[in-house]
This record gives sequence, C-alpha cells and structure tokens, in this order.
Amino acid sequence: MTSEAVSIRANVPAAQAEPTRVFVVDDHELFRTGLCGLLEQHGLVVVGEAASAETACVEIPAAAADVVVMDLELPGISGVEATKRLARSAPRARVVAFTMAADDDSVAAAISAGARGYLLKDAPAEDIIAAVQAVAAGESPISPRAAGSLFERLRSDGANDRVDRPAAGGLTAREREVLELLVDGRSNTEIADALYISPPTVKHHISSILGKLGVGNRIQAAVQAVRERLI
Repeated sequence: MTSEAVSIRANVPAAQAEPTRVFVVDDHELFRTGLCGLLEQHGLVVVGEAASAETACVEIPAAAADVVVMDLELPGISGVEATKRLARSAPRARVVAFTMAADDDSVAAAISAGARGYLLKDAPAEDIIAAVQAVAAGESPISPRAAGSLFERLRSDGANDRVDRPAAGGLTAREREVLELLVDGRSNTEIADALYISPPTVKHHISSILGKLGVGNRIQAAVQAVRERLI
C-alpha cells in the first residue's frame, strides 16, 4: 500500500478524438506506474493517476479523460462506489474495472455501477491495451473468465423461472440477433460480419437495444438478456 498520490499530469493536451486519454486508479504504486508506462508505449495519453477513489473522484472530472482504468479493491471508497460517483460527475469518462476478482458478485457490482468493461489484472498486455481502446470506441469488453462466471450464474438463477418472450422488450428479430452476438462478446465489426450488415447499422441496432432495455451500455444489455432470457 502506498501513501496517497497523485495529481493530474501537467502539460497534457486538451481532450481530442485521438489519442485516447486515460486516467489510472490503483493503490499499488509499482503496478500503477507500470500500467501507465504500458499505456503510453502504445500511444495512449495518461492524463492522470491516483492511489485512492477519493482523489480520483476529485481529479477525473477536470482531467477530461476518455477512459478510467479503475481498480475495484481500493482503500476507503471502493472502486465500485467511485464508478457510481463518476457516472454522475464525469459521465464522459468510461470506466474499465480492473481487478484480480473474476467472481460473479464482483462483476455484477461493477456492471451495475456503470463500468463499461471488466478486465482481470493477469490479462496479457495486448488484451489490456485492446480493452482500453475498445471502451474508448464505445464497446464493452469483458474478460472471458469473468463473463463465463457471471453468465453461468445468471443462467442458473433463471433456470426455474424462464418466461416465453417471443418479442421480449419490444426487440425486433434483427435486434435479438445482434443482442445474442453481444452476449457472445462480439465486437461491432464481428457482429457486422456475422450478420452481413455494416458496422454503422450494428451501432444503430445496439443504440436501439440499449434504449428499449433501459440500460446504459453493452455489458448491462448482455446481463439483462441472460437474466431475463431475452435470447
């Protein structure tokens, strides 16, 4: 555990479409420093870092971050609670939960709080970079191990109360096809290829799905789809 750190970095350009601006929150100094270095090596701009959720919640709104890499296991305010607060104070910043915990309770809590992605700390470096870039692009990556645990629990919990929903949530047949591929963890490009439609059309369908289901991101849509047997 380290002493409290770290303020917004100086001389970082104002927010722009490229490169992606990232804020890192982790209480382990060596890990945090290494992660910041990894992100910068791949052309991402680290606009700030913090060792606690309290500091992060103060500094992130001013940092104009596109993505926040958030450790869930922090001293004081948890990463889950910080994610909830940032959804109100810095809605532009998309949070990636970054933790060692793959259990379904942790995944569900982070997603419910508004996390746009869920990544395990033992993931390969290339997966970490890809996840941050995917979240910046509006996608919702989730570690396969974490997703498997969560969806298996949801399927088990709902096994005895399945409802036949031929038009669940008012979704069209095409939207249900897109939703099924979302649950499989497919990217927009992969969904487009599978359904022989364009990526902009996929994006339109996903926006419609989120609105009809009343959720804020792709992971929440996938969770609701599994929990309520929409596909």
